[in-house]
Amino acid sequence: MASIIKRKKNYSVVYNYVDENGETKQKWETWHTHKEALKRKAEIENQQHTATQQAPANIKRLNICAEGILAMATAHNV
Repeated sequence: MASIIKRKKNYSVVYNYVDENGETKQKWETWHTHKEALKRKAEIENQQHTATQQAPANIKRLNICAEGILAMATAHNV
């Protein structure tokens, strides 16, 4: 979720994200118009929603490996 904060003549979009080390960070992005800030807020929230709907890459790789092992075991009657 992102928020828009008016700061003098500009608008800041503020949101949290998780960096490559797994730490939660806060990000501020400044825009000159409210319309630009609203557009960016929608983009961020869409990305965050899409990311939560996808399985992490490591889980996907693990599932692919498990399927391959199962297929080999079935082929060799193990």
